[in-house]
Amino acid sequence: MRNLLLLLGISILLSACGSTRNMSYPPGDSYGIMGSFAENSRYEKKGITESLFKSDKSTISEADIQRLLDGEIRLPDTVRVALLNFGSNSTRRYYANYWMNEDYLKLKQSYLDIIEEKLSRSGRVGKTMVVPKLILSHNPDIVQLREAAVRLQADVILIFTVKSDIYYKYKMFKKSEAKAFATCEALLMDIRTGVIPFSEVVTSDMLVSKEDSDLTEEEMRMRAENEATQKTLNEVADKLVQFFRDL
Repeated sequence: MRNLLLLLGISILLSACGSTRNMSYPPGDSYGIMGSFAENSRYEKKGITESLFKSDKSTISEADIQRLLDGEIRLPDTVRVALLNFGSNSTRRYYANYWMNEDYLKLKQSYLDIIEEKLSRSGRVGKTMVVPKLILSHNPDIVQLREAAVRLQADVILIFTVKSDIYYKYKMFKKSEAKAFATCEALLMDIRTGVIPFSEVVTSDMLVSKEDSDLTEEEMRMRAENEATQKTLNEVADKLVQFFRDL
């Protein structure tokens, strides 16, 4: 009888051991649950696919601020760029009736040509288009500019402005020279999200000497400003091209 009870106890003990669940962890996870927790808590950036800016006057919620700061902008492989020269009128004081002056109108067009030519060689820009003033109000805000780009089916809009002038001391004391500076402010806005992933402020200067083609001191100063402006626009365009290539 004693032997029978002993055998029964051993059988129950073996049965309990056999039914014990084997814990299996992922390969390389020697800490089990803690390792799984670390795996699940890895940070991943989420793409932003819609605008979180409801209007130019509304504030952004704390949750949307966090989404914007933690997210990333994903542009298409081939980008359509809308261009807007937003008030680059520094040199128009040199032109009488500038709104109908052929030289002035060609000069404004040359500013756009510089940027378009650079972007065409970036490898990412498939199309550029100029935003016509016809679809803009007299003083458009950022929301209206975005909507104008939507009408053109652009992926991004590049807004830039250039201001230029002559350095004061060269205007006063140097009769055969002119030293000018030009400052370009530029921003690139993603149309789908309203986020600005690229912005630059560049200032360049140019020193020129009076040439035979300069009939007056004013023509020399105008040439100095134009050359400084073109130099500045080329530098901004180069930075923008590099931005597209790094995407």
